[in-house]
Formats: sequence, structure tokens, C-alpha cells
Amino acid sequence: MNRQLSLFSEEGCEFFRTGANLLLDALNLDRKPNEKHQIEYHYQHENFFVLIACNRHKQIVCNVVDENGNVPKDFCVCWRDHNNVLEELNLKPA
Repeated sequence: MNRQLSLFSEEGCEFFRTGANLLLDALNLDRKPNEKHQIEYHYQHENFFVLIACNRHKQIVCNVVDENGNVPKDFCVCWRDHNNVLEELNLKPA
């Protein structure tokens, strides 16, 4: 099952969904079906959305996008550990 981001239903969120799903597609490129990640959760911090993806093996990776689904300037484009995302957002890791 390849679940794409469908958390937002408003018409204005199409750019967000498209950008976030492109990042997810890049993450899953050349992975075996049981290794593919799905966006399971997201939350908003100021003008950014933190995307949290997980695979069947419970490997969790995160990424940050803006309201248009783009990786913000000066942010890493790679999926990474949640603590790395918190550091980029200048938040204390959990």
C-alpha cells in the first residue's frame, strides 16, 4: 500500500500535498515494498510542517516543509531523525 499524504482536504493545500508527496516518492525510490515509508503523522511549528514517515519495520524518519510543501531555504532536504529536525527548528530535542 502506497499511502500518499492526504491529511489536507482543502483545495488550497494541493501545492502542499504535491511537494510533500514528491519528497516521500524520493525517499521510497528503489526501496522494496516492505521497506517503503508512509507519512503517518505531521504537526505544525510556526510556518513549518514536520512530516513523520514510518515503514513496516518501524523505522521513523522526518522532514520539514513549508505551507507550499517545499523544503524551506537553509533546511536539509534529506529525511532524518526527529532530533535533527528539532535542532533545525531551534527546539530542544525530546
